Amino acid sequence: MAELKSLYLECFDEDVKAAEYIFKNMLKPEYAFAARCGGEISSALYLLPCGLALGDGKTARAHYLMGAGTRKKFRGRGIMSGLIKYSNCAAEKSGDQYSVLLPASGGLYDYYAGLGYKKYFYSTYFDFIPDEIDGKGLKASRLTKISFDICSLLRFNICKAIRGSVCWDEKHIADCAALCEIYGGGILGCGDGYALYSSDDGRVFVEELICKPERAAAILLGAASSLGADRLTVRCPQTVHAGKAKPAGMILPLNGNNFTEDEPAAPYLGLGLD
Repeated sequence: MAELKSLYLECFDEDVKAAEYIFKNMLKPEYAFAARCGGEISSALYLLPCGLALGDGKTARAHYLMGAGTRKKFRGRGIMSGLIKYSNCAAEKSGDQYSVLLPASGGLYDYYAGLGYKKYFYSTYFDFIPDEIDGKGLKASRLTKISFDICSLLRFNICKAIRGSVCWDEKHIADCAALCEIYGGGILGCGDGYALYSSDDGRVFVEELICKPERAAAILLGAASSLGADRLTVRCPQTVHAGKAKPAGMILPLNGNNFTEDEPAAPYLGLGLD
């Protein structure tokens, strides 16, 4: 695992403390697939278990492919392409129905497309300014630190109806909240929803907002009040047809499954991974 962590830090611009947390709490050895060259680990990736909402209240078994990286001296040999194919073949045999991922950069979308992945998740950002809400009679939700089992239930009940949305368990939500804390954020919520956020130089980014649409403004107003922020930058899922939508993840059906690119709803990858 120490060798895998060293490779990860070489390939990704991650805070060392965050990487320590990821390898201690999230990336179990059984999630890892690696290739060796001359006895040295040259490439690695991880398949995090998750579910994929089918839109009828049911979910399919899936995984999130993360941390795919190759040491610089081994790049350009096709090692990662072979490793991705190998890992997805193993995942199919174990019963996974879909593979989802977020390319580390925009230039990698074409690379993953060559391996069969399709653009499927889209998102956009908007600025929420509390002063523009004041005087409109809207009451802010009172937000506090919220238990992760409540977050998990809220998230599942909303995302399960949106075909293609990724469903995460309580532990994964807790892990993402811990990572956000490393990056100056955390999670705040109430019985109606929650906001997972990070901050940088005084700017607050709401990485995930889970609530019914009619409660969004009240929860954001409550988050801004709790954090003393005069502006929140909020990321939200969009349909592929939305004018400002940008790709925010890809999907690969496994075991003969299918998907529809022109979904009417906006599938959600979420939880700071997109």
